[in-house]
Formats: sequence, structure tokens, C-alpha cells
Amino acid sequence: MELTNFYRQIIGIEQPWQISEVKIDTLDKSVHLNLSHAPSSQFPCKHCKKLCNLYDHSKERTWRHLDTCDHYTYLHASLPRVQCAEHGVCTIEPSWSRANSRFTLQFESFIIDTLQSTPVRCRSAMQLRLSEEQLKRIQRQAVERGLSNRKSLKQDALYTVRHVCIDEKSLFREHHYVSILRLYNLSIILRDVFQFVFHTPHDGESIMTDEFSLPS
Repeated sequence: MELTNFYRQIIGIEQPWQISEVKIDTLDKSVHLNLSHAPSSQFPCKHCKKLCNLYDHSKERTWRHLDTCDHYTYLHASLPRVQCAEHGVCTIEPSWSRANSRFTLQFESFIIDTLQSTPVRCRSAMQLRLSEEQLKRIQRQAVERGLSNRKSLKQDALYTVRHVCIDEKSLFREHHYVSILRLYNLSIILRDVFQFVFHTPHDGESIMTDEFSLPS
């Protein structure tokens, strides 16, 4: 199997994108995948999602992907700008990455999984071969997305609470704790309350009362 077909299948690049070239740098231990598309390709506007004609391209960008056999793996592409009748000229959002991110979605997902399984961030950074600041940024953005999804979920008409779990976990040193209220059937954190036991006594009942309005 050719390298281009191999990487297209394992990375999941969608049409009209294709892997036009694969370069392996043995000195740097890295793999570089150049992405391209046909000149007549259409792309969805990032605002209304309607297919639009190509206007031009932005500067080439690079995204880090999951490593291949201990080799850094990078995607390279010039993102198209499309001419939308409603929103004008705008740069598309790539299917493999979030807007303005330097990492692919698959790599960010792996980073979050590693952070959850490793208690010390600096060790995660060493394992992932990233800086701690990069990990902090990705972790903060993931928390922000989770909080936003939690807020939108509560506004959903189909939102129901069947089982609720409440737990208390230690945080940092000394007597620092976090009380966690979790929606069991959807595995979603409803609320997390920081407690310092010498200043604020733990009161699970007040947390439950604040979160839910129970019928009389």
C-alpha cells in the first residue's frame, strides 16, 4: 500500500481533501503530510455551512497529529477562503482541527486522555513531548467547551435527571477538596464546588439544594 493511501485511511482525511505528498525526515524523526484539493472544489462557509466557491487560499499552516512509530507527524495545508453570498469572504474550518488550533482533533483528544490518567502535568508533557504551557492551554479550552456544553444541555427540553452521584475528591496538598455533582446516565459533571475544610465546612445537602428545585 502506498504511503499516501495508508495515511489517508488511518487519519481519515475527508473529500475533497487528499494527501498529495508524504515526506519522512529521518534526522528529525518526523513525518510531514501535505494536503491539497482539486481547483474546482467547493467548501462550506463556516457561518452558514452552505457550499461556496473557492476565492483564494490563506498562508500554509501546520498541525501536529498523533505520532507515527515514535516519529512526530505533521499535517500541512493552505486553508481555502470561500466567497459566501451571505457572509462574504471567509476562511473555512478544517475538519481535522478546531479553529486557530495547532493540533489535530485526534491529538487533542489523546492529550486530554493522557492528562486524565496522569496526575502530574509535567510528566504528561514529557510523555507527549509538549510544553506545560501548551498542555495548560488545551486543558483550559477543553474545560471551557465542557462548561458550554453543560449549559446548553440544561436548556434542552429533553434534559432529564434520573440518577445523580455526589462525590468528594482531594485536591492539592493539605485539606483541599472538590465536591462533584455528576449526572450518572450521561456521565456529565453538573457542578463542582471547591472546599477548604478549615474555612468552609462540607455541606452536600446545600449543593444539592442549589442545583435542583425539588417539587413540594
